[in-house]
Amino acid sequence: MKPEVVKQQSQNWLAARLVALHQEGRTVMVEFTADWCPNCKYVEQTVLKRQAFQDKLRQTGTELIIADWTQNDPAITEMLNRLGSKSIPFAAIFPGKNPLQPIVLRDIYGLDAALAALDEAK
Repeated sequence: MKPEVVKQQSQNWLAARLVALHQEGRTVMVEFTADWCPNCKYVEQTVLKRQAFQDKLRQTGTELIIADWTQNDPAITEMLNRLGSKSIPFAAIFPGKNPLQPIVLRDIYGLDAALAALDEAK
């Protein structure tokens, strides 16, 4: 399962994609990151690229979207603001059964926290 990457899309693309996946009842994890963010690269290596994390995505049927904020995309900025975050790395997991109550992982988070959040969203 290869993650979708949101990079300089139209301003409504991220929200529209979330709505479409929620209408299907899918759980969605949006990982907010940027090329200039060393903490984001750390989370990428220690969490997102780990086999246990990839297996959990498949097991829970969670869609991973990478929201690339490298170019300060306004749609991504707006989504971060709505979720109450001004910094990255930041992850929001929108449960398929209750997408209006996302589970958030702020700043540097570990594999155990990500796996637990995906289980909670299930």
